[in-house]
Amino acid sequence: MQRRGAGLWWPWWRQQQQRQPPPPSIGSRAAAMTPTSGGIPPGLGGRPAGTLLLLCYLNVVPSLGRQTSMTTSVTPKAEQSATYKDFIYFAAFEGSVRNISQVSVEYLCSQPCVVSVEAVVSSEFRSSIPVYKKRWKNEKHLHTSRTQVVHVRFPSIMVYRDDYFIRHSISVSAVILRAWITHRHRGGDLKVTWEENLLHAVAKNYTLLQAVPPFQRPFKDHQVCLEWDVDYIWNLWANKIPQCPLENDVVAFLDFPYASSGENTGVVKKLLRFQNRELEATRHQRVDYPMFTVSLWLYLLHHCKASLCGILYFVDSNEMYGTPSVFLTDEGHLHIQMHLVKGEDLAVKTKFTIPLKEWFRLDISFNGGQIVVIASLGQDLKSYHNQTLSFHEDFYYNDTSGYFIIGGSRYVPGIEGFFGPLKYYRLHSLHPTQILNPLREEQLAEQIKLYYDRCAEVQEIISVHTSTAQVGHERQEACDLHNSYLDLRRRYGRPSTCRALPWEKELKDRHPSLFQALLEMDLLTGN
Repeated sequence: MQRRGAGLWWPWWRQQQQRQPPPPSIGSRAAAMTPTSGGIPPGLGGRPAGTLLLLCYLNVVPSLGRQTSMTTSVTPKAEQSATYKDFIYFAAFEGSVRNISQVSVEYLCSQPCVVSVEAVVSSEFRSSIPVYKKRWKNEKHLHTSRTQVVHVRFPSIMVYRDDYFIRHSISVSAVILRAWITHRHRGGDLKVTWEENLLHAVAKNYTLLQAVPPFQRPFKDHQVCLEWDVDYIWNLWANKIPQCPLENDVVAFLDFPYASSGENTGVVKKLLRFQNRELEATRHQRVDYPMFTVSLWLYLLHHCKASLCGILYFVDSNEMYGTPSVFLTDEGHLHIQMHLVKGEDLAVKTKFTIPLKEWFRLDISFNGGQIVVIASLGQDLKSYHNQTLSFHEDFYYNDTSGYFIIGGSRYVPGIEGFFGPLKYYRLHSLHPTQILNPLREEQLAEQIKLYYDRCAEVQEIISVHTSTAQVGHERQEACDLHNSYLDLRRRYGRPSTCRALPWEKELKDRHPSLFQALLEMDLLTGN
């Protein structure tokens, strides 16, 4: 299955995503990009701390944009007695990044050598991306200090502002220019890879260049004439700095109680891509390593009458269940289903059953291949049950490739009960203490609970009295002899009554209309 990469989008360069070995207990996740041919980087991204890896072979950290003449010599001990010692440093350079930055490199080779110069950049999403490489041989001018002027050319998206042609310039956090010398007899050759060449360096040096923020850069002269209408529209926006929208990953699917009748009807919710490029890049990165949390309040009248009833499930573009899909079984368990990267589906059933006729909050969090299911009762979130499920499979998770359904649909009936507030955290796996999802409509939720508690009590009273009256009537019919005297007694005598049942006064006070109706129907006798 082909998937998109996770870095910033470079307009004309392709991106490719690789897979890394899974970390312990949590499965694998998408990793870095691989540049395509031509030596041009596919994107800048990764860990913010990755910039320090560029300086791992050095013992000091230079100040930004200042010249450094520190030279690290790794000449073998056998050569330490030589009169001339290899060195390399940057004699002169421009402090900030430009389209073509002129750099003066001064060096000395004691033996035939290869001199290498490389520019490496980092952003908040990628680190150690080479954007410029140059090397040359020096076989004749030995034991002599030489100076080479190098014109370092940087990509336009690092140097210029966005315009009609450059749509996505990038913000660079660090630009490191480094150079080193390798002797020919120790692996120094133009055909050797850059990594291997650097390992055999006898002298090396580096410096930092000042990166210019995107909106302080100049516009590029493309030597192209735009049509007047396009040019006019572009000029309206040329000097405006866009503001990033205030956006987070929290989505409120429901913020009010929703009554589900158990039919094939429900609420449909469709999510869009993030407008914030950083959030969208993170979402792409977690396509095969989902990290999200679902938190919802439920009040169930009874368990599912069918094999499965819908609670919250995702339907992808192929009209198939995706990740996540949560259902209720006829036995009261939760059925959680996921779609795998390799195209198959995986489902699991919880060990505990869902409580009936009581408000509870259900929190389901995904962290790679680990699923944590926690049910908490009431407003004080009293712990009811929790279960952790671990898998070694890679779940496929793309919440914009389809739509979510709350309750029933044409595929499955919904639950019989009520939904409370439902929140969906798209990019975070949270513990219940980190989730902000209270049952806001407390009065309405309490009225729903009292109503069904009252209904259950009334049904129990009617059921007990009906069964008692029916048993007494059957006994009387079995014992009565069919003769004329008994017929006259039943016709003209006092009506027969049932045995009075001792009901508590508190119960009678709660249901006065019910007991009055039962009296009028001659099902009870007064005390």
